[in-house]
Amino acid sequence: MGFDDDPLHVQFIRCRFHFRQDTLMGFFPKLMQATWDEAFLSDLLRRCRDAYEALEAQSAALPATDEALDAADDAGLRERFVAWWRAFVEFFALSFFIQAQGDDCVFPALGQMAEGTAGLLADADLDWRVPGLAELSAPVTPVLTAEYLADLLALKQALGAHGLTDTEAAVAAIEAGAGAEVRAAFERVRERWHWMRERDPFYDPYDTPRAILDKALAVRSADPPDYTANRERAALALALHFDLARLMGASEKIVYGIKYGRALAIDRENHHIVWLRASYRLRKLLLSWERALRSSTAALRPRDVFFLQPWEILDAVDALPAPLPADLLARLRNRRTAYEQVLRLKAGQDATTEPEPEADYY
Repeated sequence: MGFDDDPLHVQFIRCRFHFRQDTLMGFFPKLMQATWDEAFLSDLLRRCRDAYEALEAQSAALPATDEALDAADDAGLRERFVAWWRAFVEFFALSFFIQAQGDDCVFPALGQMAEGTAGLLADADLDWRVPGLAELSAPVTPVLTAEYLADLLALKQALGAHGLTDTEAAVAAIEAGAGAEVRAAFERVRERWHWMRERDPFYDPYDTPRAILDKALAVRSADPPDYTANRERAALALALHFDLARLMGASEKIVYGIKYGRALAIDRENHHIVWLRASYRLRKLLLSWERALRSSTAALRPRDVFFLQPWEILDAVDALPAPLPADLLARLRNRRTAYEQVLRLKAGQDATTEPEPEADYY
């Protein structure tokens, strides 16, 4: 990000990453202050969006199907994996603090400014409510998450119109060809959002009919955001607070906060979606390597590959047909135990096993 501080190295503790407090607390206030520097923030957002494109380009370079993976050259796959990982590191480093810059810096400051300017009207006899942060920060342009939910809701409504209100009936209808309306809504979700999943690669993507229909039937009905109305209310609120802020010498700061607060809010949503989309093919590659490793290491379980570090995966694949070293297999088991405990994926005896500390990851 252009600071001269020490690197913010990440350490994994129980499968959650942490920064050293002494380095973070030296850097973080500088980042919060720099967020109000237009040249810095414009450049950071530009570089973030460049990193999105670079990561998606590396994703597109990976094989798209299992058949393409089987036909790919091993050395070429390794090179593409390393290129993807380098792009991911850049993407992660640039985009990680976007949420904090908006949630912990720009929007709290906007809220204080709005309260301060509204206070100038405290003694006025008004028959209307002074618009505040809710109007100033309302979304005025769509984000990808909202588009995804809108497509899911359209599928749910199409299913409901044909009496398909449970997953089994919906799956049977899709497999039988379904009606044109249901089929079109289903295909739209599958084509646009098949790569969606929970955050971690550990979780399966929603790319099967059952998973898609489960998500659609579970989504809650809600009116879509009215971006036009939001924009009109936000423009009125900004005009009012801008005029009031001139009395306090803060009008330019309010305009700046609105402009970049909206940008940070959009990127807060979209960089998460970019990560899910760009890691879909990578996940396929990792699972293909896991299948190869399982042929020589019978003790490997499905999704174990997600508990190996990138260099451990590459070394293990390069060493095939040799089995996974016993010490690496033990570390993998330890990491997975910690992960499943933290996320409560397991109950009973497995959940009582205490993971052993590991130098960088446990």
